[in-house]
Amino acid sequence: YQRRVHGRSKKDFKDLDASIDTIPHVVFFHNNSIVPYFLRTLSLTLADKLLFVEVRATNKTKDISKKYKVNKIPTLVVRPLNSEEEEVKVYDGEFNYQAVYDFVSTFGLSDEKRNALQEARRKKHEDEEKQRKEKEEKERAKQQAEEEARAAEKRRIRRAKRAIMLKREAEYSTLEKQWESLDGEYIQVRDADWKEIEL
Repeated sequence: YQRRVHGRSKKDFKDLDASIDTIPHVVFFHNNSIVPYFLRTLSLTLADKLLFVEVRATNKTKDISKKYKVNKIPTLVVRPLNSEEEEVKVYDGEFNYQAVYDFVSTFGLSDEKRNALQEARRKKHEDEEKQRKEKEEKERAKQQAEEEARAAEKRRIRRAKRAIMLKREAEYSTLEKQWESLDGEYIQVRDADWKEIEL
């Protein structure tokens, strides 16, 4: 089945109502652990012509059961394209592949509408894929820019530290020469009063 309604929130029903403008619904109400095999096969056979929906009969789904005129379990109903909830068609025949197929297939989308729906879905998928790739590209560019900025900052700090070291070495050398010229011999070099260089 292409969709399952749990009734955990009102959004389950709103999403179902929203899709009726594009594709008819085949809604199967039951209380078994699994959907009959022939219905699963039917949902694949008529995919993109009918939306097959599974509704488990519970307290959470009693509202939708009432709207769809469900008086017994199991029940299968069809909600035609662009129809209201009270316009559903209740199936009262035998539950086998051929009998259900003959009933629901008359409500399916025409080949033209099905192709239009498939094209719309394809375009939507392409647009979403394009947006996803653009977003990933922006994220990569942002990460690369941040990495380059961090690398540039590290290089700046290294250059600043190197400049401090070179300045201190130059000051040491100057002091040594001054003391040697005064005393005529090498003496212990004392710490100079250096000023900190801000990075």
